[in-house]
Amino acid sequence: MLPLERRRHIVEQISTNGSVKVIDLSKNFNVTEETIRRDLEKLEQEGIIKRTYGGAVLQTEGGREVPFVSRSERNKAEKRHIGELASTLICDGDVIMVDSSSTSLEVVRRITGFRNLTLITNSVVVTSDMVHYDNIDTICTGGHLLTKALAYTGPLSEKIINSYYADKAILSCKGIGIEKGIMESNELEASVKRAMIETAEKVILVVDHTKFGIHSRVRLTNFYPIDIVITNRKPSQEWLEFFDKMDIECIY
Repeated sequence: MLPLERRRHIVEQISTNGSVKVIDLSKNFNVTEETIRRDLEKLEQEGIIKRTYGGAVLQTEGGREVPFVSRSERNKAEKRHIGELASTLICDGDVIMVDSSSTSLEVVRRITGFRNLTLITNSVVVTSDMVHYDNIDTICTGGHLLTKALAYTGPLSEKIINSYYADKAILSCKGIGIEKGIMESNELEASVKRAMIETAEKVILVVDHTKFGIHSRVRLTNFYPIDIVITNRKPSQEWLEFFDKMDIECIY
């Protein structure tokens, strides 16, 4: 097994169990404990995990995993406004990739009146919502379930995403910075979002005003793949000039 693949499996185990032990990982992967410690050191440097005595735990927002239900209650009015703005960019017959963020969920809830849409998502909540709409062909990626995030991740999820072509990808993130780019709190979700970006003709980033200037632990991507940024209020002049320089349309 390649080191990158082994580290991905380590992150999946931490996401599922909350923590891991070096000695157990060494036995599971049939490598030395020193090799596992190097893996954990690499993951800690990337901001994905936090090493503990004899093991590691997941490193997310403030060192804790914030459940989807809690995140969905934050800035609800702002997210609904973003959803309304984003819905104006959707056309009948579109194939759309949608991530598992609470902001993207508000977008999806405002495009249910379109005809012949195909929706490809790794979100448990989006999939559940779409059972009521016969006009939307919903494809769930499946994969490794992050229970608190209510998101499917991992190689299986990415394989499904890579087998489709999308007109648009609608994504959110944990924070954006002019210097640091677009950021996520863990590598598993970031990897799925990168796959969505690669398969879409147009990439739409939906972020409320609280995400501007916020730094997180995992670099999702730079701004080059982004075509449109939708937010709920007018960004600062510095951000507007940056978007103009990057040829990114900003809608607010």
